[in-house]
Amino acid sequence: MPPFEDFEAATLAALEADIAPIRTEYPDVTITATVVHGSPAQKIIEASGKADLVVVGSRGDGGFSGLLLGSVSEQVVRHAKCPVLVDKPARHVSRPSAEQERIEEALASELKLD
Repeated sequence: MPPFEDFEAATLAALEADIAPIRTEYPDVTITATVVHGSPAQKIIEASGKADLVVVGSRGDGGFSGLLLGSVSEQVVRHAKCPVLVDKPARHVSRPSAEQERIEEALASELKLD
């Protein structure tokens, strides 16, 4: 088994590769990639104190059991110290919904990206 530092470095490299296209498309937006140890929700909530916006993913597995057990995105939405955007995976949508378009327009306006 490789040392933990190797795993951490590989994880950060994968994260950086995932966000590289976003950095290219939006060069004026600061995106911070970090690898931390601990409860994902708690670590994101702690980091939200220094952020203008937190973006978290949602697998959509919550359903009723998600209400009982909670989820990282739900905990972050409830306790973050800044606005939170929960990004759900696309479900083969041919075009954005009206709600998604409104959200994207609001974000673009707020971040002055248009």
